[in-house]
Amino acid sequence: GTLAHSFGDLMINGELVEFPPGDMQEAVEVYVKHCREYQRGPWTWWSEKRFNLSHYHPDLFGTADFVAYNPDEKRLVVRDYKHGAGVPVNVVEDGVPNVQLMYYGLGAIHELKLPVKVIDLGIIQPRCYHDDGPVRTVEASPNDVLDYLADLIVDAKATENPNAPIIPGTHCRWCPAQFKCPVVYKRSMALTKSPFSPLESYD
Repeated sequence: GTLAHSFGDLMINGELVEFPPGDMQEAVEVYVKHCREYQRGPWTWWSEKRFNLSHYHPDLFGTADFVAYNPDEKRLVVRDYKHGAGVPVNVVEDGVPNVQLMYYGLGAIHELKLPVKVIDLGIIQPRCYHDDGPVRTVEASPNDVLDYLADLIVDAKATENPNAPIIPGTHCRWCPAQFKCPVVYKRSMALTKSPFSPLESYD
């Protein structure tokens, strides 16, 4: 995934003129061609746009894969490239935009400091089948992002509590602490001891 992102960044910036060979070529090409739609006309764009939200909480920072801005429409486009083929990622979860996309959108708004009317959020995931296709988008408003920010600040501060509850879920698969997490350990031990018994769901 990291290598595919690097190739994509080089292609978008014109530093690489040919798509990388091998199985990643087709996927990276989908990503780059989509982003190039926002590299002409009134659009201003950024690839691998870093942002810092540490004034809300010291641990809040990140990098958006691709960001573009149309001053005529005051439209902000934020794209997240997913090279993984195993788990399809939805742009809408439980009726609201994907929180990772909202996070990137918030970061882009904060860094660019430009007037925005519409935040166009999207996931590009060419290697994993999804009913809605490899490019999936959803629109959010500045008010949606402000509502998300309020929740983000509360959640970020909650991580400072040493007695904060551990709430498992499907998100655990991405957690770097899963190998030392007591909840994951307990579940693994249950699987080892009772291989034919149904386990308690994460949901």
